[in-house]
Amino acid sequence: MSQPLSIVKPLYNDNKEALTFLIVCESDTERKSLGEAMNGCKGKPYQIHVLTRKCLPLSKTWQQENVHFDFIVFVIDSKEKSLKNITDSLRFVDVEYFPGKCCFLMLNDNNENNLAPEIQKLVNFYATEALCANFSNENEIQDMVSQILIKAELSCGLDCFVQT
Repeated sequence: MSQPLSIVKPLYNDNKEALTFLIVCESDTERKSLGEAMNGCKGKPYQIHVLTRKCLPLSKTWQQENVHFDFIVFVIDSKEKSLKNITDSLRFVDVEYFPGKCCFLMLNDNNENNLAPEIQKLVNFYATEALCANFSNENEIQDMVSQILIKAELSCGLDCFVQT
């Protein structure tokens, strides 16, 4: 008998000293850029831990570690047609992530108000948000990381998203 597939479950704890993120992205380059930018954030009152994966489910090693995530970012590159990878991965995510504890990040697309129909269908079905960005320079990556962190802070009940 085969082992059941592991479902990624949300993290529910009062430890506000760290936020743990999962980035699911088919592109090695974009996954690495976003992960490094998030890990490199300074000046937050919490630590940032990021795990990046090409797809779900997580490997047996991670299943045995019983890792839970505060927030998941599903990256879809409109040029690479990576939507199938994301829709396949969504089967391994606990329903409690929707809405509020995840988002779709559309790369090579600048208009959140004019998403492709298949993306809008995902956004509506999972009752979550789509962010749009181009990663053509470091500033754009940092701006997107800031937006993701604000969403994660809000979803985790942190009040540090207001910068003074």
